[in-house]
Amino acid sequence: MKTKISKKKKKKISHYFSYHLTIVSFIALTALLLNNHIKNPIHDIILHLTSSLGIMAMHASSKQR
Repeated sequence: MKTKISKKKKKKISHYFSYHLTIVSFIALTALLLNNHIKNPIHDIILHLTSSLGIMAMHASSKQR
């Protein structure tokens, strides 16, 4: 029974991280599109933040495995 619960929890964590990564990638893409239209340092900052968040999420997901 204990192994079943832990497996379910692991699945939930992996699902959450995949969901989080898709959101981050979507934000990064929108930031890139905005940056192409309007050259603005704010968008560069947003892009940097999203990329760093993505890296952090990837590190966390690799640690969970």
